[in-house]
Amino acid sequence: GASGGICGLQGLMFAALRKMGNYAESGVVFTNMLWLFLFGLMNGSVSNAGHVGGFIGGVLVGYFFGPGYGRSYGMMRKFSLESDSYTADYRRVMGFGIEPDDKRGQVFPLWYLWGAILMAMVSRPELRAIPGCILKGFLEPGKLSGIRMSV
Repeated sequence: GASGGICGLQGLMFAALRKMGNYAESGVVFTNMLWLFLFGLMNGSVSNAGHVGGFIGGVLVGYFFGPGYGRSYGMMRKFSLESDSYTADYRRVMGFGIEPDDKRGQVFPLWYLWGAILMAMVSRPELRAIPGCILKGFLEPGKLSGIRMSV
């Protein structure tokens, strides 16, 4: 199923929370992954390798290609006179004093990742069919799997 990809999203969230300095919440994400791994050990039909690989892949993409964050000491103080240029929704999610920081940004630009994926798809014949299959799946749902659904 899609559990390996979902674990990749968990890894991406883990990396983003660590880069923000939110170690408590990143610990919650890691604990959830440990529970998922333990439940996978109890069920023989679960691919723990897919879960762990997805999580590690998400962590690597989040670390190398994700944005960087910095802390503003003035905004972290309770009665700060410094003005906040971000919306209330942003602050509710990110917390006070945490803002994007270009100096601590990505290790590599995101287009490096897309370039590597494109090069892999061009160089390996078995990967060349993927874009066409994705397009066909959007244009004619069910045709690739043999299950046709009428709407």
